[in-house]
Amino acid sequence: MTLEITSVQSAEYNADNEIMFTVTCGGITNVITKIFNTSRDRANDAILQAWVDNGNTIGAYVAPKTDLNQWIADRKQDRQQEFSETIDKFSAVQYNFLTDEQKSAIGIWRQEWLDYPSDINNTRPDRLEDVF
Repeated sequence: MTLEITSVQSAEYNADNEIMFTVTCGGITNVITKIFNTSRDRANDAILQAWVDNGNTIGAYVAPKTDLNQWIADRKQDRQQEFSETIDKFSAVQYNFLTDEQKSAIGIWRQEWLDYPSDINNTRPDRLEDVF
């Protein structure tokens, strides 16, 4: 069952660039919804689209503030998990059976992971599928 929208309070873009509306449905306030473009939601979609078409302002997306220390800790934990599933499982014997190219790739990959927490512009390194 779909709740019927009785009024629209506001709208803003989310991180995925979708318009998210804050609406009232009967006695229920602060319901968050969007335009679904389905036959089931046709009536509510029309209400939301009319609100937009009437020139109401849609708020810009505002990214939540990030705690830098937590962000670094999360990336270090991610690195620790990745190493525990890959490089930490290698024995010296296994490592010696790798080609020079694979050893070089591991060295570069490891350095990327070591650098990962220190720079917000670094992207998460991809796992070396042909090695691990």
